[in-house]
Amino acid sequence: TGIGFKSVFLITAQPYIFSNGYQIRFSEEPCMHCNLGYIVPEWVEENPTPSDIRQIYGSGSALPTTTLILPLKPDKVKPVKQQLSKMHPEVLLFLAKVKRLSVREVNEDPKLNTVTAIAISSEIDFETRKNIDADSYTLHLSAEENGNELETECSYYMWKQKF
Repeated sequence: TGIGFKSVFLITAQPYIFSNGYQIRFSEEPCMHCNLGYIVPEWVEENPTPSDIRQIYGSGSALPTTTLILPLKPDKVKPVKQQLSKMHPEVLLFLAKVKRLSVREVNEDPKLNTVTAIAISSEIDFETRKNIDADSYTLHLSAEENGNELETECSYYMWKQKF
């Protein structure tokens, strides 16, 4: 993993990556059996499974190419909740590779479990203007809580131009 990715160890002891058929996790402690002193990927067969991930996205939607799962350290749950509650859905407009950010809270009582998400729900009317090297399109952002789309769906006209 790269040095930038290692910053996830501030909030999680075992980040998971599901990407193009790969199911791996990292542990913040270097692998004792490898004799390398490095953090190495470990194949994942048990939880979370792709079907667990599908529950978050819903059965009607296709899974994204890459999913990162960051189970929070117990002392980081409250600070991360506070930070995420301050985040506006519009942040996804400027993170070109991120299409959905969801937070799943699992409690002892399953009735108290929650899933909150902000997502780019669609991109339409994509046009490329070659004479000025620009792309334009419309993005739809939505916020969901426990699978119910809230009234917070907005459309944005995006214009990207290389200088």
